[in-house]
Amino acid sequence: MVKPVWKLVGNFIAISLLTFVWLMGCNNKNLVTPTGNTGDTALCLTSNSTLDDQNPAFSPDGKSILFSSKRNGNGKNLNIWKMDITGKNPVALTNEPVSDNVNMPGSSWNGAINKIIFSSDRTGKDEIWIMNADGSNPVQLTNNPANDWEPTFSPDGEWIAFQSDRDGNWEIYKINITTGETIQLTNNPADDWEPNWSPTGDKIVFQSNRDENWEIYTMNTDGSNQLNVTHDPAEDADPSFSPDGTRIVYSSNYGGLEEPEIFIINADGTQKPIRVTNNPTYDGAPSFSPDGTKIAFESDRTGNLDIWLINSPVSSMSLNSVNDFVYQLQNIDLTEIGNTKFDLVIIDYSQNGSDESRFTAEQINALKNSPGGHKLVLAYMSIGEAENYRWYWNNKWDEDNEGNPDPGAPSWLGPSNPDWPGKYKVKYWESGWQSIIYGSSTSYIDNIIEAGFDGVYLDIIDAYEYCGPGGESGLNRETAEQEMVDFVKNIANYARITKGKTNFIVIPQNGEYLSTHSDYLQVVNGIGKEDTWYNGNTPQPSSYTNEVIANLDVFKQAGKLVLVIDYVTQKNLIDDFYSKAIAKGYVPYATVRALDRLTINHWHEPD
Repeated sequence: MVKPVWKLVGNFIAISLLTFVWLMGCNNKNLVTPTGNTGDTALCLTSNSTLDDQNPAFSPDGKSILFSSKRNGNGKNLNIWKMDITGKNPVALTNEPVSDNVNMPGSSWNGAINKIIFSSDRTGKDEIWIMNADGSNPVQLTNNPANDWEPTFSPDGEWIAFQSDRDGNWEIYKINITTGETIQLTNNPADDWEPNWSPTGDKIVFQSNRDENWEIYTMNTDGSNQLNVTHDPAEDADPSFSPDGTRIVYSSNYGGLEEPEIFIINADGTQKPIRVTNNPTYDGAPSFSPDGTKIAFESDRTGNLDIWLINSPVSSMSLNSVNDFVYQLQNIDLTEIGNTKFDLVIIDYSQNGSDESRFTAEQINALKNSPGGHKLVLAYMSIGEAENYRWYWNNKWDEDNEGNPDPGAPSWLGPSNPDWPGKYKVKYWESGWQSIIYGSSTSYIDNIIEAGFDGVYLDIIDAYEYCGPGGESGLNRETAEQEMVDFVKNIANYARITKGKTNFIVIPQNGEYLSTHSDYLQVVNGIGKEDTWYNGNTPQPSSYTNEVIANLDVFKQAGKLVLVIDYVTQKNLIDDFYSKAIAKGYVPYATVRALDRLTINHWHEPD
């Protein structure tokens, strides 16, 4: 509930937690010299307070910091406060005079529902509470004779992970905030503490002493695949994820330190810890800023616990920091794109669409780390249409090229798209088509993963409208919409779970009406939408635009990236498109519909 304050006592570390004290053996110190920060330029944000301030957690927009403080109440108990990222304008969100009200670093403030989660003993025992971001309307979420502590939101705001001793020792649980359904995620004789949900939604990090010392573990959100990522004799605690889910920041006495410092490690444990802070006093409870550039933490280097801010020593491009992108599928020049400052690149996985000319891992890695700056690189992939220039195509499927499948063609293959020659409608729910997209070492997704792309940009998602009730296909398939949702989920799960690419990005293009499916919303990282304000240089009807925006805003409110592409070519219309998109918090790109050139729009250059 309150972050442990570590003190070395002989060969033991004493961790004080309210009135509880744990003693943990620490005989085997890791005598490896930590790499990373050798100087400390941290800034104290709460120097105006002589009472303890702890557990910093950023607001979803990165402009404020939530924290627990003893400033109000009786001077001994904790309440929830927030302040500007500069440390100015601190304000109390709870004002309980005696009871403890404690948030947790990491994901305790959720952008999708704009709520704050915390634990409180205001009813006489520690329970999980939820309130509005301004501190109003606190609602008790758990009601159990045991202690429930350390709550953390799932990215969509639908679930809370927390620690509880309701089975006799500390385990990790999750609870649905709407239904109250509660699921135990860990079941170990040792103690499992301090869960934190990944911003990508697929992992939970926590600390456990099941190996006789505190280690950092990750697991799937159903409790499966529990993995020790630190594997050292140090005492590792307070874990939370980077915005892109690829790294974990935590507190540790790694290297035989007398007091714990802040470290960063890869989320899959493949890297030695990188030291962030360098100070002889205690540093703990770290949180990444939403853009991944800063880390807030608590420290007693002034004599009491204060909130401090330091730059992250690792560069990390995450979707949260994307504010411009390029989209090009033909005539691709990787060097030309690499020299631009675009944050996100969407290209075909191949120079000309064929397997023979597909980009190599070396080429994609060079693009991701190009002279113009670090880039996320997504591969375009159509999952609602087959393309006759792809590696999987058999010319016998339409040997006469008249647009209809010939006898012997797969059952999933439909007629060609009259607007785009060479592209054929598919019955995307059939296993034959899906096995081309994912599921084997030769599948489309496997080729993309092998080339080192950060993820996929999925096109023809709206094929469910073509195949569904009233659609142009005449199939009137009642299950078409749900089958597309399931298809996208299966693609994401295959890449992230089966292939082990935990942070694989999945962004669908169009199909914005699928925002009503919460499981779809959770699994995708964003959405791309064409023709929101303009169809070419012709304005869209306002009723159409408003309906599209209402659905895109659901993605935005869930913390997802919203990309908008309008194929406008007139300067005044380009300016209008960018202005409207940016005002909505979307990321715009204006180009030609053929997507056959690198377009950089004057006054809207990437930065």
